[in-house]
Amino acid sequence: MTDFANRYVSIERESSYGTSASVSTLYGEVDDESIQHRFDIIERGDMNYWAMQKSANGKEYSEGDLNFALQADDFCGMLLYGAMGKDVATSQAHAMTETTANSLPSFTIKVGRESKEHTYTGMMVNRMSLTANVGEYVSASFSFVGKAESALGSLSTPDWGAGANKSGSSAVDGFHFADCAVKFNDDTDASTFVKSFTLELNNNLDTDNACAIGSSTYTRAPIMQRREITGTLEFNQPILDGSTPSGQNGEPDYAELTAIAGLEVNGVTTYAIQFLLSDGTNTCTINLVDVRYEAPSANVSGRDVETMSVNYRGYIDPTAATKEAMNIAFNTSNAGNSGDNYSAL
Repeated sequence: MTDFANRYVSIERESSYGTSASVSTLYGEVDDESIQHRFDIIERGDMNYWAMQKSANGKEYSEGDLNFALQADDFCGMLLYGAMGKDVATSQAHAMTETTANSLPSFTIKVGRESKEHTYTGMMVNRMSLTANVGEYVSASFSFVGKAESALGSLSTPDWGAGANKSGSSAVDGFHFADCAVKFNDDTDASTFVKSFTLELNNNLDTDNACAIGSSTYTRAPIMQRREITGTLEFNQPILDGSTPSGQNGEPDYAELTAIAGLEVNGVTTYAIQFLLSDGTNTCTINLVDVRYEAPSANVSGRDVETMSVNYRGYIDPTAATKEAMNIAFNTSNAGNSGDNYSAL
């Protein structure tokens, strides 16, 4: 019989790669997980046989995803920090920026699967994906890579409550579309046309060069390669030009997007695109400072209402003092959530 009480996911920040800091164990309200131990099989054969005759395990590692509704607790905050690399906290307001060095944190992830606990060490955020749609919670997906599964042991007792070094998740609900907003080009007013958006950050971790002779799994933290920021915006009607439809607040329009030079927005004071996520009290604000848009799609079919969608890419603005592509302000006032930097939690 299924025992839901023994299903859980916890994360612990590591003091060094593969070694838990043993400071805080944070439990998350995860919808589903797909973390698995994997290995390659190496084979050899010789001219004496018509098929392979010998084999061994090759590189061993772990990978998989955590999927959940994004909310203002330390579990989600720690994962955002895992994707970005830097955090400066003032009370319970966390300012996260991109690391410029190979300093992404690593985690020990423990997964309770009804009868046993699976432990994975050296797990790092390789990809972060956020999605917001009308009528839904804001969904988050974090993809991890790390060392081979290290242990299969007894179940733990998750603590979902509030208080020091606890997740605080019992006090909050997920960010919800009705409390969210999308803004463009430093405009203080939110767009009234955005139907959905996606945002993906890919750290492109180099797992090949995390290995060395003498070990079957990773011996050092995978190096972050060139980061990629991509996403999609869907509008509930086509934004044709600066006057059609009325009520625009800096949205990219069809005429700009299809011009010979295309449309790139940079040199802004704060953001080319801002995604404001909220549960009505707590917020997560994501700023992209330099955005180039791809060609838009605005087609009609049958009796369907015409909409418009456009993909975008985020870049570093070389003219800005901070030389960053993205920053995140993660604010929570819920009991149990940390006022310390996530790098120390």
